[in-house]
Amino acid sequence: MPAVPAQLHVSILLAILVCSTPAHALLNGTPSTDFDMVGQIVGGADGVLIAPNWVLTAGHAATTGKMFSSGAGSAMIDAKFILPNYNFPGNDLALLHLSSAIENQPFTALNLTYIEAGNIADFSTVTLANASGNGNNQYVETTLVNAYAHAGNYFVHWIVADQSPDGRPIVQGGDSGSALYLGLADTVAPVLGGIASAICLTNKSCYVQPTAYRDWLDITMMLYVPSNPDETPRQSVQWVETVSIPGGISSMASSSVAAVPEPSTILLMLSGLLLGWRKFRQQYQDALPRRINPGF
Repeated sequence: MPAVPAQLHVSILLAILVCSTPAHALLNGTPSTDFDMVGQIVGGADGVLIAPNWVLTAGHAATTGKMFSSGAGSAMIDAKFILPNYNFPGNDLALLHLSSAIENQPFTALNLTYIEAGNIADFSTVTLANASGNGNNQYVETTLVNAYAHAGNYFVHWIVADQSPDGRPIVQGGDSGSALYLGLADTVAPVLGGIASAICLTNKSCYVQPTAYRDWLDITMMLYVPSNPDETPRQSVQWVETVSIPGGISSMASSSVAAVPEPSTILLMLSGLLLGWRKFRQQYQDALPRRINPGF
């Protein structure tokens, strides 16, 4: 395991820039129409479409009353759900609900494997993709250089993408909420590994891992009651197992790691219900091995 710095210095925070500047192109980015699931929150940051009515973005970029515009379509954001105990840069993840569905198949799949310092080398090249406006995305291929569960007293679950060859950060002001895909840009059905959170360390780009908050994401989407009768209820995330290597969770500063924030009683109860539902579904499917698409 590589040595970790005594303290993380977040030199430039996208939370500050996203409020004052429109979305910018990634540094040295290549224009592409291959990442139509990555869209712009018009007048603000980015987000990734993960289901017909759901967009994943950074917690500090969460908003309502704005248009989400992507190559797959556009819709108004009518609700936001920010992680419990969010305090930038900690727990920097949010779900946005769209008032009307954007139909697209397949939707972006999310990485289920937690990336940490012990297995980061197995992921090699990654692709950073943003929405520079009107669905005209840009991408940059780079490498992951480290992963951290904590930044000082903040619980972040970051994977860190390298800086550009000339030492500048790849993500720019307004790129909060944009995507980090595992693999090369031309990977078929790319898997989402992270959501842009901050510029940290020495001009590197930090992305929060959605898999660290899988239960919260699944519960929030499953329990949402749509007001539109035409909306498909209980929409869900597609999770994909990429690599499974045992190893401990790394920390930015072992001397200043805070305890994991305690979930609320209701969240614990809902987590238990979700785990019970998953166990029941598996048992049901095992009992009907020949049945296809059981519809749960």
